[in-house]
Amino acid sequence: MAPYAVAHLKLGLLLQQTGYEPRTQDERLGIYLTNTLAEGVDAPPIPFAGYISDEANAAAGVKRTTPIEVVIGNPPYSGVSANRGIGSLTS
Repeated sequence: MAPYAVAHLKLGLLLQQTGYEPRTQDERLGIYLTNTLAEGVDAPPIPFAGYISDEANAAAGVKRTTPIEVVIGNPPYSGVSANRGIGSLTS
């Protein structure tokens, strides 16, 4: 969740510094907190944490209606970590 929050903060500050004004009050950055491999299914409401289910539902809507061209993530770097990757399972 931290990279999601930092991305919103840094991009929001950068846009503000460049003088960007949102077209509507509801306009948001196209950054979503989601499991990129999961299907785009609406989440049930979460008591006392509605913002999480709202975010999940927004991501699900994008998954259902928009072709995803870029996914940025943090893969396991087998060269510099203890995680040797899938290849280590067979050797």
